[in-house]
Amino acid sequence: MSETSHSTIDWNDDYTELTIGDGKIAIAKLKDLYSGLLKDATSKFNTLTAGISTPLPPSDVLSDDRAIDKPEYSFMDSGKPYMQGARFKGIQHFASTPGWIVRNDEVDGPVWSHLRMEKFMSDAEDLLALLMVLMHISNQPARSTELFTLQIRNSVNVHRSLFATWGDVSWILGYSKVNLFCNSQYLA
Repeated sequence: MSETSHSTIDWNDDYTELTIGDGKIAIAKLKDLYSGLLKDATSKFNTLTAGISTPLPPSDVLSDDRAIDKPEYSFMDSGKPYMQGARFKGIQHFASTPGWIVRNDEVDGPVWSHLRMEKFMSDAEDLLALLMVLMHISNQPARSTELFTLQIRNSVNVHRSLFATWGDVSWILGYSKVNLFCNSQYLA
């Protein structure tokens, strides 16, 4: 049986550079790395939303009440007209843009271009990966056990982990090994 070992992180003697596996990162260059990744994420977002108006929502739209624990609740579908209009803006845009729909089937409706959808989904995955790396660089990295608990809406037994307050969106990640042994959720 063979085991794959994870890379170790080693600091140099004056703590100005670290080595991860075969790669070296100068601490002074982390700001440049973050700026470059942010630029890449912005570019990817602009590519994915080309032709779609994506203004920031008013701060009163991005409001949340953490006390609401009813199943399926999410601030994103709180019934506010702005959110209702924004949810399907992309689909409406692509449906009206030539090349996205190959044909309209009388029974099944529109048949989307496989190649365009595959490229869009690949770009969306790239954007999510960039956002995850940016989240890790700008904050304390989450463990994989915490990332598996991410939820945008409440479920029957577990509270959501995406919240909006004062116009900002944040994650509150919780994980506990107690969950393995009982049906209760605790913040660790």
